[in-house]
Parts: sequence; C-alpha cells; structure tokens
Amino acid sequence: RPSIDLNGQENMETHIIGFDGSLYGSCVRVNFYKKIRDEKKFDSLDELRAEVERNIEMAKNYFK
Repeated sequence: RPSIDLNGQENMETHIIGFDGSLYGSCVRVNFYKKIRDEKKFDSLDELRAEVERNIEMAKNYFK
C-alpha cells in the first residue's frame, strides 16, 4: 500500500506466512531479503488472492 501518512512516515502492508492474529497498533520490524514483484493493481479480489498464493510459494521456496 504505497502511501505516506500525515506525519511523513511510510506505511506498508505485510503478509506474515502462517500468522493468524492481529498486530494492529503493534510495532513490527520487517527485514527485506528478496523482492518478489513490483506494485500491481488487480482487477478483482480473486486475482489478488491468486497472486498472494503465488508470492507465498515464491517466498517459501526462497527460504528453503
């Protein structure tokens, strides 16, 4: 989600594989190891879901 809030801080959404919970309001550190894809707009929620599944598989393979 490429946006900047009014305080000038960057904002992003992160998918944590295997995590089922809420971290809203928490401070989370994210390390980047490999870029999977560029920002992309999807025409449907189904297309987004399919892309997320492909991205998850790519990430799992990277960390094997």
